[in-house]
Amino acid sequence: MYKNILTVSILLLLAGCGKEEVNHPDEPAPNNNTQVEEIEENQEEESFEEATENIDLEDGLEDINWEDVHLTKAQFDEFLNEMLNNSFEADNLKEEESDDFEDFELEIKDIRFDEKTIEYTLSSIDEDNLGALFSQMMFVAIIDGYTRQFYLHSDYSIDNQQPTIIFVEEDGRFITENDDFIQFEE
Repeated sequence: MYKNILTVSILLLLAGCGKEEVNHPDEPAPNNNTQVEEIEENQEEESFEEATENIDLEDGLEDINWEDVHLTKAQFDEFLNEMLNNSFEADNLKEEESDDFEDFELEIKDIRFDEKTIEYTLSSIDEDNLGALFSQMMFVAIIDGYTRQFYLHSDYSIDNQQPTIIFVEEDGRFITENDDFIQFEE
């Protein structure tokens, strides 16, 4: 059941397109010759979707051959933009005989990115809803894992330096901050 939830959430996150721009520092303006070269390169550059079309999201994060993935800075920025305003409906947590879990939705409201730190702002959830808290942590783990892998396989990554990924709720409550992959105790 939870594997289905994870798969659906990953597909929803990568399939949707946000229309907002990711915040990151401006790069210095190139001279005219460089600008012409960059325009030609950008016209030939694949989109994020084209660059990742060989990834089968149902394989799971650890089963993807990440050595075959490389994103430009523009493609990674596009990935972050696509993450905006994607939601995850958690009505799949309900069991037929249980009314313990109410329907809720997790949504990425904002993403701030400064090339070394990525901060996701998620919609707030009811802290008394255990199903929502569990789903939020699973959602955070999935988003953190994919974001971290795409970052590490992009031109932003220097010497495999991990980004710091922060998750907060829109009401200001802190969820988590990690500078490495999230590990669950067994």
